[in-house]
Amino acid sequence: MIIGDGDYKEKLEKKSKKVKEIGGNIIFTGKIDNKNLPNYYSISYIGVVPSININGCADSCPLVVNEFMVFGKPVIATDKVGASYMLINNYKTGVIVKEKDVNELKNAILWFLNLDDES
Repeated sequence: MIIGDGDYKEKLEKKSKKVKEIGGNIIFTGKIDNKNLPNYYSISYIGVVPSININGCADSCPLVVNEFMVFGKPVIATDKVGASYMLINNYKTGVIVKEKDVNELKNAILWFLNLDDES
């Protein structure tokens, strides 16, 4: 489930067609009113914050990391999410992956969903 709107929504929707072709499903909710966000956090398995450095700017302290953790959800964040270093205990409360490393991000997601090759 991808919550929110942004510059990449259309591109992500196009890419999601590949997931649907192999039997997967991605839901794009669009913007959700803040008062309804707890409902979405509570039904999630993990939070993914794949922030990247753009023109020298990283994502220093996105509240979404804290919000997922309030609901007891692990967070997978890139090394460009500054707050992650203070909040994430690797493979306990989440994991920090390298920015733009798609395979590392995928493997972390699969691990938290207990779908990795070694389980």
